[in-house]
Amino acid sequence: MNRNSSISGEFAEFAENENQLPDGSSSNPENASNREPEFVPDRVIVKFRPGARSNDINALQASLGASVLETTNTSGVQLWSIRGDVESAIAAHSNNPAIEYIEPNYIVQTTAIPDDPDFDQHWGLNNTGQTGGTPDADIDAAEAWDITTGSSDAVVGVIDTGVEYNHPDLVDNIWTNPG
Repeated sequence: MNRNSSISGEFAEFAENENQLPDGSSSNPENASNREPEFVPDRVIVKFRPGARSNDINALQASLGASVLETTNTSGVQLWSIRGDVESAIAAHSNNPAIEYIEPNYIVQTTAIPDDPDFDQHWGLNNTGQTGGTPDADIDAAEAWDITTGSSDAVVGVIDTGVEYNHPDLVDNIWTNPG
């Protein structure tokens, strides 16, 4: 995938059904590594070099029949709606001296559900009624992981004398007070 795929994710368009693409076709995440990354057919992500002239930007927009849909606040990257073929537009303009990069708006999906073989037994995280309980009577961990999976800057304090700090899942992440 392109070096700027994290920026593409910023503009990613998700279909209501996780396996349905915006054009109505179906994707199968299990086979994703065997095929080209999919992208929104009439969208490109563009970043201009510092000092790019507005005349050059306007000319590029006119040549692609483009309109700006979004601009990121931090990096000035823009999501454009274009007329015509995305791959042709990229091929024709990727060497434009005003452009730092132009790429497809890749369709991405989160894969934050843990690969823990016992995950389905943790009804408190994601209750499907697997132990005879009430489906969705849980803390909505899977839904939360669609928003964020945390940060190494976060420190969580557990007040419990029973923490197994040498457990393989914890040993590399246990913080101890250096003072």
